Amino acid sequence: MRSLASRCLVAIVPAVLAISGCADTHSSSLLAPDGADFSKGKPGAGTNQPAMSISPTSATISVGGSTTVSVTYRDKQGNLVSDTDMRITYYGCIPVAPAGASCNDLLTITPVMPYLRQAVIKGVGAGQARLYASDGLGTYVYADLIIQ
Repeated sequence: MRSLASRCLVAIVPAVLAISGCADTHSSSLLAPDGADFSKGKPGAGTNQPAMSISPTSATISVGGSTTVSVTYRDKQGNLVSDTDMRITYYGCIPVAPAGASCNDLLTITPVMPYLRQAVIKGVGAGQARLYASDGLGTYVYADLIIQ
């Protein structure tokens, strides 16, 4: 009987954890004790602080020139997350001008190792593009780039 109960728990516990991990935290009864309800009347620190930021938010470079963008992360309290924290940053581009141009026609993006918090952007052709950085969890930050 004991082995049957342990087998059931082995099958049920991962399923419950997976479902609760995907649950909407606003309506879930499995809230973590970091919400305002658990703060004993104190407002949460850093609630208006964005989780990510990119700098510079706009830049102008020449064809053949380059610039570096940097991404910073903040925790729920608004404190900077150390550069050595293993958060992977994903970079991309949305071409703006000229019409029909692709990002490969306008620029190259080279993330700087080891922690990918910076990327070197090199201008390949004249135009405009919108760079983005993402944490891979749905948070995006944007920077506008003009290549002359």
